[in-house]
Amino acid sequence: MAGEEFSERRISEFNEAAFQIQRLHSIWVECKTRRQNGDLYGLRYSLDTAAIELWVDAVKIDERNKDIEKGYQKKIGEIDQEIDEAIEKKDVTSLKILYKLFTKKEKILRQLQEDAGKGGKSKLEDDDFSI
Repeated sequence: MAGEEFSERRISEFNEAAFQIQRLHSIWVECKTRRQNGDLYGLRYSLDTAAIELWVDAVKIDERNKDIEKGYQKKIGEIDQEIDEAIEKKDVTSLKILYKLFTKKEKILRQLQEDAGKGGKSKLEDDDFSI
């Protein structure tokens, strides 16, 4: 009998999404601080951390939309490739390019967070005035 109880599928008793939203908030604050301080290496690290945090959501959304060629996984992969290429150049213009690529990646990740239902709360404008 003792072995039978472990054969059942177990599910979490708490909602991990709330914790993920808190972690993402911390990452976005980190990104802002690193961007303001010109810490591009740290900014890249923070954006990669956000991408890892949201990866499962990217996979689910891409599978649901059935369009992997235009999906988040492909977009994130392409921008990471562009970032790697800009880093290899090691010149002044590549710093400008890197900054723009990091901004683009953050926008994609923030949209992914929103599409995953873990972004800002939306409601109808009239909801504030209900009686």
